This record gives sequence, structure tokens and C-alpha cells, in this order.
Amino acid sequence: MNKVDFAVCRIKEKLPKSQGFATRGCGCVVCHERLSSSWGWKCPYFIVTPSVVLCHSDLASEKSFVAEFSSKDGRGLETFEIKQMSDFCKDVVGRRLDNLKQALYLTFVSVDPLGKRGFFKKMGKRGSLQTYRPLNVMESKTTEELMESLFCHVITNLFSESTINSPLTTQIYKLEFELETGKFCLQDFSGHKKTFNQEMPPIGAVIFNNKGEFAGLLRNFSDSCVTPVFLPELFLKGKREKKYIYN
Repeated sequence: MNKVDFAVCRIKEKLPKSQGFATRGCGCVVCHERLSSSWGWKCPYFIVTPSVVLCHSDLASEKSFVAEFSSKDGRGLETFEIKQMSDFCKDVVGRRLDNLKQALYLTFVSVDPLGKRGFFKKMGKRGSLQTYRPLNVMESKTTEELMESLFCHVITNLFSESTINSPLTTQIYKLEFELETGKFCLQDFSGHKKTFNQEMPPIGAVIFNNKGEFAGLLRNFSDSCVTPVFLPELFLKGKREKKYIYN
């Protein structure tokens, strides 16, 4: 397993009346000191996910979620409970590089409350979200540079999503930009375009470069293209503008 394998997670919502869990999507643990400082947060570690998966209003509600990570020995899962921690959550306008104009958001959830405030209720070994799991963030680049040598860790479900212990299954593809369509697609390492079963699409994907640095996430999959959401450029440069913060 590589470093990205340990950083990615599957996010599920707890259903009422012991009905199990519903998979919402995926996320990734990252380290970003400049961003945490700009928000006045001491902890530089975040779980990042598309806001359609988990957002500020979710964590201001009575809903409860879990984030499932592969264990260090690769034999099971490490699970964190996430609930009622909107004070440690930000929805941010992501960066788009395709030809579509709709604003897409990323949600940043601080891992700082783990032991201090009890917002995360954790089952398993302590400390992984602050030690071996986080990815460093890709430094800001021009659009042309950013779109070179990008890869996606695509996460799928193997078994019933109602179970808490089904394994994480991942596959790596190249993220490519198609000049003729102005859209992104995934390719295997033979250069063939990858399509997915629309009845059971992947639950999400993490975007990273050839150094294993985090660049963003895929928001959705379709027959012809995928929709990547990258980190905002100004955040990568260590600047902060209010227009990028949704809440």
C-alpha cells in the first residue's frame, strides 16, 4: 500500500433506528498549515471532501457520520465518528479547470477535536489522522502545470453499504484533460479511456500528483467524463479572500 491508500476514506451516514449506514462518498486527510492559520485554527490537519458528500449544515444537524480508513496493516478498517462539529468545518469554493461555470465546493473538517472536545468519537488506534495518514498539499501552479501528471485514486464499494466493515477497494488511473471537449476523463496506464457502470458508479476519487501530493477530488462520474474539484489557487498561495468561504 502507498501513502495515498492510507489517506483516503469512505464517508457514511448513520441511518436511524439501527438501519445501518448509507455511503455518501469519499474524502482525504491532508496537512495545510497556511490554511489552518488563515482560519485561526491551531491544527493543520483536515479531512477534505466534496460538499455534496458532507458539509457544514450536515455537521450542524443531529446527523451522525463515520469516516472509514484502511488500517495500517491492511487487514481491516479504522473508523472515526463525525458529528455536531460545525465550528470545526468550512465549506470552500473549489477551483474548476474544465469549461463549465457552476461553482463547486469542498468541505474541510479539522481533525483537532479528536481527543480534546469529543466531537470525534473514535474506535481503534489513536493518532493516525495526525501522523502517517495526511498528504501534503500540492503547491500552486499555472493551469497548464496543474493538469500535468495527475492521477486519481478511485474508491469503490465491494459489499453491502449497510455494513460498517466492508473493505476499501481502490484503483489508480490517470486524470486527463480533453482539449476537444474541454472536459476531464480517466485513462488506464495503456491510454484507454475508462468508463464506469452507471448503476454502481465509484463512490469517489482523490486527485494527487506524481509526488503523492493532494490536488483535489472528483465530484462525480458519468459515461463520458468526470468532474474534478481542485483546491482554490489563493489558498495554495497562502492568501485568503472572503468570497472563497461559503460559511
